[in-house]
Amino acid sequence: MKNYYGELRGCLESQFYADNFEHIYSVSYEAAGAVDRPLFFVLLWSIFHSLDERWRQRPFHVTVARQMEQQLRPPILAYLDAAARPMPMEEELNLLNRIAAAFRGWQEIEAQILYGDRPGR
Repeated sequence: MKNYYGELRGCLESQFYADNFEHIYSVSYEAAGAVDRPLFFVLLWSIFHSLDERWRQRPFHVTVARQMEQQLRPPILAYLDAAARPMPMEEELNLLNRIAAAFRGWQEIEAQILYGDRPGR
């Protein structure tokens, strides 16, 4: 079986940019169809597909990309670390919730960057 976790780790440890996002969501989509517990991969597909679309419409400044990395990378890597061993369902859900919360937090940061004090736009 293909090592989806290892491939995603390599992408996530690289810098954030549009082609990398496309690779992440492509691998995630493929993995979601090949594993018994696809939720992590569907979540990553959703996050990185939307980031890729936004990035291609309006490329982010390097500083913004670094902020995005700082927000999103740690909870995703924490999940990948935990996935290397048998993971109880409750732990997995907690880690997935951390990823979702980090993405939501990133959207708030992005709104501040783009629109000032108009969150939720």
